[in-house]
Amino acid sequence: MNTQSFTYNLVAALLRAALVLAMVAAGWSIYRQLPDDEPQANGREANAQAETTLQISLRGVAGTSLDVPLELYPVDISAAQNEFFSERRPGKRLDDFLAERMEGRAPIEGRFDSKGVVTLTVKPGAWWIHTTLPGELNIEWRTRVNVSGRRQTVELTPANAYTRTKSF
Repeated sequence: MNTQSFTYNLVAALLRAALVLAMVAAGWSIYRQLPDDEPQANGREANAQAETTLQISLRGVAGTSLDVPLELYPVDISAAQNEFFSERRPGKRLDDFLAERMEGRAPIEGRFDSKGVVTLTVKPGAWWIHTTLPGELNIEWRTRVNVSGRRQTVELTPANAYTRTKSF
């Protein structure tokens, strides 16, 4: 029996075992750093982390009053209304249909200040901004926003407006 081959085989087996252990340890280290699936014990702390401060500002709109209302919806209200009226739904009202589509999330209302800025606190996810700036030229926004993180800023400009209509 060759002693060199025995030693060689023993060292190779130990190195293989060490490699497997190192891979398991690396996987365990990554697994420990993953976030928990369970909600945190402190409800206020969990809510604070789950909400985003969304700042919406009107830019590039001169000569009009910026004190206008803004509505933030969890669904595209116009598309939901079109869907509701395109198919018959006996016994179901539009409000019930919209509540079903919003899946328990409520619309959020705000008002731009004199500088054209509104700050809202919302849950992360897809939201639709609906607002109309009245004036000689009515400018309407129906903008989809993906809200995430702790703070986010959205600028509404004439370039990203949904429609512009002349008022008579």
